Amino acid sequence: MIAETTQIAVGPDCIDFGIGQPQLDLLPRELLWKATQAVLDDTSNTSLNYGHAKGDIRFRQALADFLAPGYGCRPDPAHFLTTNGASQAIHLIANIYAKPGDTVLVEEPTYFLAQQIFEDRGLKVVSVKLGPDGIDLTDLAKMVKKHKPALLYTIPVFQNPTGVTASLEVRRELVELAQKWGFLVVADEVYQLLNYTETPPPALASFVDSEVVLSVGSFSKILAPGLRLGWIQTAPALQQKLLDFGLFKSGGGLNHHVCCVVGKAMAFGWHRTFTESLKRIYGHRVEVMDRCLRRELGDYAQFEKPRGGYFFWLELPKKVDASELMEKAKEMKTGFRPGVRFSSRGKLKNYLRLSFAHYHENAIEVGVERLAKVLKP
Repeated sequence: MIAETTQIAVGPDCIDFGIGQPQLDLLPRELLWKATQAVLDDTSNTSLNYGHAKGDIRFRQALADFLAPGYGCRPDPAHFLTTNGASQAIHLIANIYAKPGDTVLVEEPTYFLAQQIFEDRGLKVVSVKLGPDGIDLTDLAKMVKKHKPALLYTIPVFQNPTGVTASLEVRRELVELAQKWGFLVVADEVYQLLNYTETPPPALASFVDSEVVLSVGSFSKILAPGLRLGWIQTAPALQQKLLDFGLFKSGGGLNHHVCCVVGKAMAFGWHRTFTESLKRIYGHRVEVMDRCLRRELGDYAQFEKPRGGYFFWLELPKKVDASELMEKAKEMKTGFRPGVRFSSRGKLKNYLRLSFAHYHENAIEVGVERLAKVLKP
């Protein structure tokens, strides 16, 4: 039987490191069951009715408390607007703050599905170099002057696919550049809380008072993707453009019942124990995959051990085109995401991305052994 969801279509014996979502047995069924029961048992709760356009206030207050330690400051609950996941948040931003023909700058490489959202909106996608400390500010300044973008999309922490985290200095200069040239920074911060070795700099969300930052967050990576619960955090002046959108005027807050359920779980403090457990599990899987990759591919591929997030980013010899190895990988019952998918220029062919989040340690070991047979000549 083939296990199939939006991002999964693999046979039962396949170990596909291209899957960038949690393993099924890591999903907090009991936690969500108890929270759902508590919400439905509360006769004063309005979770089954229309909700506030921004999202349930108890949820937003609990979310602010939850994010405070990892974000470097406590967000203002009034700055949140809930969405059906991060993807819808990016879609809304592309539709409300840009028009067809506008330019959006993205990192090279970048998350390929965000790039598709921008292209579907009719935006011109232009890439900017990515350095070891985040987006290359020199290249960014050049691209801003040349293209006069409406938006810049960045993944500032444990970037997908590279794992790079932008330094605090880069974040500050990025915001200053946006204020000077009049573009908006769309910060995809879904990995901000998934740090395994060190605490990242304060989230770009901490710069929302600049009125040029739209920070996107989600529970997909830290709770369960099927909840489809995310948020946009931004200043009131920018937020009002979202609230004036017919989608919010018609039905009120998005995913209101799930907001109430997750808000209840956060109010009880259950989520913190779960998140810390998840980080320990993922941190151990990083160690296992790193050890296996160095043993099997250490003399063939270049990579760094991730400090957070979900992914390893491998550089293969320049003559290798990872896309051409996809069929062989399928035959060997393994998989990966080729680097070219993350390039808006059609480059990075000798790179590939691996996720450690979806498999137990023993499966990671077997999968890496299979992968080595695919990659090495």
